Amino acid sequence: MRFGVHLNIGKGLVRAAEHGVALGCECAQVFVRNPRGWAAGRFDEQAAATFVQITAEAGIRPLAAHSSYLINLASPDPALRTRSLQAVLEDCRRARMLGCRYLVLHAGHHRGSGLEAGLEAVATALQEVLAAAMEPMLLLENTAGAGSEVGHTWHQLASVLNRLPPARTGMCLDTCHAHVAGYDVSSAEGVEIALAGLQRELGLARLHLVHLNDARALAGSRWDAHEHIGEGTIGEEGFRALLHHPALRDLPGILETPHRTPDDDARMLSRLRVWAA
Repeated sequence: MRFGVHLNIGKGLVRAAEHGVALGCECAQVFVRNPRGWAAGRFDEQAAATFVQITAEAGIRPLAAHSSYLINLASPDPALRTRSLQAVLEDCRRARMLGCRYLVLHAGHHRGSGLEAGLEAVATALQEVLAAAMEPMLLLENTAGAGSEVGHTWHQLASVLNRLPPARTGMCLDTCHAHVAGYDVSSAEGVEIALAGLQRELGLARLHLVHLNDARALAGSRWDAHEHIGEGTIGEEGFRALLHHPALRDLPGILETPHRTPDDDARMLSRLRVWAA
């Protein structure tokens, strides 16, 4: 597995790229806007070009962009749906400028319209995005399943992605989200059961990226709270099994774990590399 981290662009794209190089990242992910706000802000095209140059020279590939948390493609509200579509298209544009192969999206919440209506809305919205933007590849991330959140089971993800072209869409597996959604991946047996289920429902060939996060909450709790690798309820056994599973070991793996001390990312990357070896 190629390991990397979610890079903070708060101090600029160039600083983020340099930090990725300093960490020895082999792949990376970034937000292309404030993830908790609608305002996209100005995008520095020169800084974007430098980001591309630095990451390319360091061999940090693939790159992924992550969309805003406010985007809700499952919403029954026409105004929110339109706003979400516009935001995804802008995120696609920015992701292309940064040389990102993937744009990772959460499906959103059905907000009372019902699960099937929410999934239908997501599939239709992604079809509209694909018609307007040829790149990057869109990756639907599995969710924790809190409240009216959709996309927390393999079947739900398959019901959307099986309606979309495999060459342009796929899945991002978040280990914390899977665990708290009910796929207990704290053991080798649990990992095998979870990924066998994913193969049956969707096919592991549709999986392109892994978010490597331990969980603070118990399996099945539907509480999305990330923890340092090996220090949560997935634990060392679960991560060793995930890292060595044939379906995952050749994929890029991105850390989205907490930053409690300045060296947390370096420490987590080192731990992953030891366990993967």
